[in-house]
Amino acid sequence: MTSPTESFLVFHASSTFPNAFGNPTIVVTASSSATNRFRGEYFTVHLDGEEKMRTGTLNVNGADIPPEVLTVDLKFVLDEAFQFALNGYREIVCQAYPQATELNLFRPPFEIVPIEKAHLARLWMRNKFHSQLAAIEQNTSCNELRSFLGEVKHLPVIDSSAG
Repeated sequence: MTSPTESFLVFHASSTFPNAFGNPTIVVTASSSATNRFRGEYFTVHLDGEEKMRTGTLNVNGADIPPEVLTVDLKFVLDEAFQFALNGYREIVCQAYPQATELNLFRPPFEIVPIEKAHLARLWMRNKFHSQLAAIEQNTSCNELRSFLGEVKHLPVIDSSAG
């Protein structure tokens, strides 16, 4: 059995500042090549008056890192992509709420937990982040994520009306 060559994870963030950024979603990916090169991506979708997205990539050449020092694999790249996304989200929160760093010196002003990838489908069906999810599908190098979002885009939007 061969090792997987790509993977993606989805996380949900809850701010301790009420309604600060809605409930941001972070998607991280990792892929590897036969030459021990790895690519990671991160996508953070959040509200800041409007629906926004922050993205980034990282590249790691596993051949440059001795295995006795550090194991470079998909898990490592997913973890690093998550850390980059987390740092970026922390910047967003702290720029909007400077008191966040003063009030929470030893813990971030938000909690981030893993969530099922179906969360992305629920966002779509709630008519949230359509352009951002379409951009992720178009720009990701992770075939598994691209395929999943391709299916998500065909889902209906839930029709709701308040009475």
